[in-house]
Order: sequence, then C-alpha cells, then structure tokens
Amino acid sequence: MTIRMPCKRCKEMIVAVDEDDLVRQVEEHARDHGSAHGKHVPKRQHILRHLRGGEHRHG
Repeated sequence: MTIRMPCKRCKEMIVAVDEDDLVRQVEEHARDHGSAHGKHVPKRQHILRHLRGGEHRHG
C-alpha cells in the first residue's frame, strides 16, 4: 500500500509504503524544516490524524 501526504509547509509530496514509514519520513522532513525555521517536529498521533483527515487542535 502506498500512502501520499503533502507537506503543509512546502507542499512537497511525501510518499511512504505504510504508516510507520510515513511517520518516519514526515518526522525527518519536519526536522529539515525545523533546522531552517526553528519549528517543532509533529508527533506520530498528529501525523496520523492529519492523514485520516482529523481536525487539528492545539493543547
């Protein structure tokens, strides 16, 4: 199964073979942005909620 998710910041398409691979790739991609912009790396639950179309809430 192939999973595709666009980066919310740069719109680059992240392609993974399963949810675990997707989480790993999104975390790595976010770290690249974070080092440039000082942003946090999203948690696994946030990534999967976004993948499934769930709403985004802050604390």
